[in-house]
Amino acid sequence: MTKKIPVLVIVGFLGSGKTSLLNHVLSENKGLKIGVIVNDFGAINIDSMLVARQTDSKLELSNGCICCSADEGGLDDAITQLAHSGSLLDYIVIEASGLAEPHDLVYLLSQSKNKYIELDSVIAVIDSETVIEQSEKHPGFFKQLDIADTVVLNKTDLVTKKQLAKVKGYLHFLNERIRLIETSHGAVDTRLLLNSDVALKRDPSNGDQLNLGNHSQHSHIHDDFDTFEFSTKNPIDPKKFELYMKEGIPKSIYRAKGFVYFGIKGIEQKFIFQLVGARHTLKLDDWRGQSPTTDLVFIGKDIDKISLKSDLNALIDEAPEDISGNLMNIFDYR
Repeated sequence: MTKKIPVLVIVGFLGSGKTSLLNHVLSENKGLKIGVIVNDFGAINIDSMLVARQTDSKLELSNGCICCSADEGGLDDAITQLAHSGSLLDYIVIEASGLAEPHDLVYLLSQSKNKYIELDSVIAVIDSETVIEQSEKHPGFFKQLDIADTVVLNKTDLVTKKQLAKVKGYLHFLNERIRLIETSHGAVDTRLLLNSDVALKRDPSNGDQLNLGNHSQHSHIHDDFDTFEFSTKNPIDPKKFELYMKEGIPKSIYRAKGFVYFGIKGIEQKFIFQLVGARHTLKLDDWRGQSPTTDLVFIGKDIDKISLKSDLNALIDEAPEDISGNLMNIFDYR
């Protein structure tokens, strides 16, 4: 019999913590050889750069949602590079863009011509702090969560017990069959995710079962979103950057992520930047042989790209100061 490699799909709206969960799976892989396919909506695949190096093989699908690249054979081509007669992988994990269509992705995987894979389960990552607000703004995405086998209720450390109970009740209303796993920072016992036996039974020949039809003829969530990439080798002024991200960034931006080079004398490491809604964080990292540069991706609606580019260019530091001793007073870089 042909060996089939199980495929775990991670979906979730923008900023929910999918990459954190993926990195946790890779670091706590129980000895399994895991291949990864990472999809990012922007031309710069920041998520792929953030994926831990524990993966046995990694492929990128950038500059568009994974369900559209699948229409063109992109997903099947990527899977074929990981799943073939000589593959030594035990698992394949797909991290979809925060704007991918869960139903479409699952259907297209079930229709894959690759005989060496089988869909194991779908994990939806939810931001406990913002899920209800996001579902009101983007109901199309959250209506599709009935495709999930397991929901990872992430960032529970950011809400009260009362708020958490409200969120759990709301999610069970959307899909009473799902399992909820509560966590923060994507830290989940991987035995609950890998070799799962709770995957919903799906009939791959029945597209109507997933309320689909022709993929190219129905609207996509990402049709309403814009993306903007910003890169510079010049250092960024940390004070201006922090003030802009707190007070100046347009409300049309829902999500931003990437790497920032401040060029602070004495502290010239990479900073990993994440923004979800009005909340942003910076975390110290190292360049690992890369040339210092700032690479940022912004996702939102009706982005004024000319104005945003001008704003970001204004953050460039023409004369970096030695302010390393006062770094904690400028921003939180946990």
